[in-house]
Amino acid sequence: MDPTLTAILDQLNATLRHTPSERDVPDEVTRRKLKRRPPLEPGAVASAVRTLHLLGWLHLKASTDLPIEDDPLLNFEEAAEV
Repeated sequence: MDPTLTAILDQLNATLRHTPSERDVPDEVTRRKLKRRPPLEPGAVASAVRTLHLLGWLHLKASTDLPIEDDPLLNFEEAAEV
């Protein structure tokens, strides 16, 4: 796992009084990488965090407000058709 992500998870676990959410992590990644060129795409970061969470690599609370377009997890009827 990326050292930046590991540091972010350690910081969130230490400062929050609850389990970090899927939304907390991409927000913090984006904040730390503001000067990156080209800038990080918020949807790509959120999608990567959701994928790592679903694979069990990250222990987070699920969020319904991630900036992911056409998220099949939020469109249950469409996901059932796939």
